[in-house]
Amino acid sequence: NQSMSVIPKSLIIVFTSFILISCGGGPSDDSNNNSSATNTAPVLQKVEALYAANNTSKTITLSATDAESGVLIFEAMTSEPNVSLALTGNVLTISPVATWVGISTITIDVSDGTLSDTDTFTFTSLEITMPPSVVSNNSIISTPPPIPSF
Repeated sequence: NQSMSVIPKSLIIVFTSFILISCGGGPSDDSNNNSSATNTAPVLQKVEALYAANNTSKTITLSATDAESGVLIFEAMTSEPNVSLALTGNVLTISPVATWVGISTITIDVSDGTLSDTDTFTFTSLEITMPPSVVSNNSIISTPPPIPSF
C-alpha cells in the first residue's frame, strides 16, 4: 500500500550542486606508508550579503581550500522559491523572479566527500522605482536618475 505526500509550494527548496577538483599538489609522499592519513574538512570562503535591483541576477565565484587538495563538491540551496540558483563550476548565479522583492537565505556547502563546511548569506532583491519623465512640446523636462548598481 503506497501513500503519496503533497509538499506545499512554500516548502520547496531549490537545490543545486557541482563537483570541483581543487587545485594544488597531489597526494603526499608518506615514507612510513601510513594508511590512516588524517582528513581535514575543506574551508569555504565566506560570502557577504548580496543586494540587487529586482529582476537582476547576481553572479559570484565560490572559493574553498582543502588541505589534502582533493575533489571538492559545492552545493547551494535557497530558502525562497522565487529565487533560482545555477551552479557552473564554482560560479553561482542567483536569479530572482522578475517581480519578486524580498530576502532569501542562501546556504553554500563544500564537501570533500567525507567532511564539509557550510556558510549562509542573504540575497536581497530590492524594488527600484523610477520617477516618470515629463514631456512638454516634444522635449524632456526631467529625466529619471540612473538605476543604481550594487
